[in-house]
This record gives sequence, C-alpha cells and structure tokens, in this order.
Amino acid sequence: MSGWEAKISDSIPLDFLRGFDVTKLPHINHRVCALRHEIEKEGVTSVALPKLATGVGGPNWDDVKPLIENHLGDCGAAIEVYETYVAGASV
Repeated sequence: MSGWEAKISDSIPLDFLRGFDVTKLPHINHRVCALRHEIEKEGVTSVALPKLATGVGGPNWDDVKPLIENHLGDCGAAIEVYETYVAGASV
C-alpha cells in the first residue's frame, strides 16, 4: 500500500508517520500531504486525529497545526483534531 500499513475497517493507521523524522516540519508536512492523498483515494468521509508529532522531542503544535489545516482543511472529509486529552471521554 505504498508505505501505508494495512487498514483495519475504514481507518488509516496513525503510523503513517513511521519512518520519517517527526522532529522535522518538512517531514511532517510531506506525510500530512500523503494523508490527504489517501483520504481522497479511499473516499474517507471523516478523520479524527490527535495532535500529530508533538510528543517528546516533537515540534510545537503551533507549527504543526497549520500543516494539517493547509493540507486537510479543504479535502472534502470532516476533519476533527483532538487537541486536548480528556481521560474517559468518548468521541
């Protein structure tokens, strides 16, 4: 699947960032662009994401969020980014 892991149901696994240096914005930018391609190719209608690549050693969310907005904002799928973790909350 062109570097993507096998799908479970209609989901695209979050390990689409695997193999890339997620501390570098150009790498994250490339993978979010590739995520858009997968969304469009597979006809995905909704996507829920955590704050991507912003864990230990990752870039600042204020730098990553615009990449998601720029690449996924007009992709035709409903995009939900969960910026705050709430223990026990359901989607």
